[in-house]
Amino acid sequence: LASETLMDKVKHYRAVEPFRLSEYIKKKEDEVEEQKKLLDKIMGDLQALGSTQEKSKAEVFFGMDGLKTAHQILLTSDENVLRFFFPDHTEKAATFYKRFYPKFEEKGIQIRGIGRQVPELVPTYMKVKAVSFPVPGTIDVIGDKTLLVSWRDNPTAVLIHSKEIADHFINYFDSVWEA
Repeated sequence: LASETLMDKVKHYRAVEPFRLSEYIKKKEDEVEEQKKLLDKIMGDLQALGSTQEKSKAEVFFGMDGLKTAHQILLTSDENVLRFFFPDHTEKAATFYKRFYPKFEEKGIQIRGIGRQVPELVPTYMKVKAVSFPVPGTIDVIGDKTLLVSWRDNPTAVLIHSKEIADHFINYFDSVWEA
């Protein structure tokens, strides 16, 4: 849009002729058309890539109401096995799970647990194995969801939506379960 000349170490600028503005706009339009054609070529691949990418997220829940909400989210899974780890059974945790795990059983979801000690009364719909080594913590895994729970003082839970993380815990659980 401007030309530049150097005279006596001073730059001088001069506007181009008005008819050159039309050429400039035409060149930009051609570039945009080329970009549109390229985008049209790759749009299908971009959409396919976006839909196959794993969408991971995490949510934090506080208190007993938060735990109920987190477990209700777990109940939405289409998977048929809930796996859980429990390092020990506090009275608060035992009471909660006695009320909530039957909802999984009602939905036809098998419930399997691995812990340091098997509670005295285990419901018939639940299968539990005791191990002699520490377990990773209070963790529920179903489908692509992993719920980590802390029962200290005010219960807190982190729900991770990630197939990769859930598969890690499922593989670990299954290897211990089969041993």
